[in-house]
Formats: sequence, structure tokens, C-alpha cells
Amino acid sequence: MLVKALRRHWPKVEIIFRGDSGFCRWRILRWCERHDVRYIVGLAKNGRGKAQVAPWIDRADSLHKQTGKKQRLFASIHYGALS
Repeated sequence: MLVKALRRHWPKVEIIFRGDSGFCRWRILRWCERHDVRYIVGLAKNGRGKAQVAPWIDRADSLHKQTGKKQRLFASIHYGALS
């Protein structure tokens, strides 16, 4: 396994898994958590998610209007499906 090999050579390495919404599956995220692998994954659009990120969207829009430059903001949210 790649994670084991990396940690064997670099025991203190921080591993971060990055994937789009197709990789946002509970089995993958649970595996990452059990193996001390941090993760950044995209989420498919939905109403609850949009409501949570609305403040950052508004902030990016405001900064773009002020500077005329593209904006990229990062945030951490906690989300779980209701079903």
C-alpha cells in the first residue's frame, strides 16, 4: 500500500488525499480517518451545502468587485446527508 510505503520511509510525513466529488464516499473518507490521512474533497451541489458556503461566496464576490481580480477562498465545513 502506498501510504504504508511512504510512512516507512518518512514516518512523520503528513499525507493529504485530494479528490473531486466522485471520491466523496463514506468508505474512502472513513479509511482516510482510520489511517491518519487528511482529505480535501469536493461536494456535489445541493441546497444545504450552498447555504453553508454562501458567506464565502459573498465574500469572494465582494473582493472581486473591489480588486477586479479572481478570488479563491478556502473554508472547512462539516456536512452530513440527512438520509
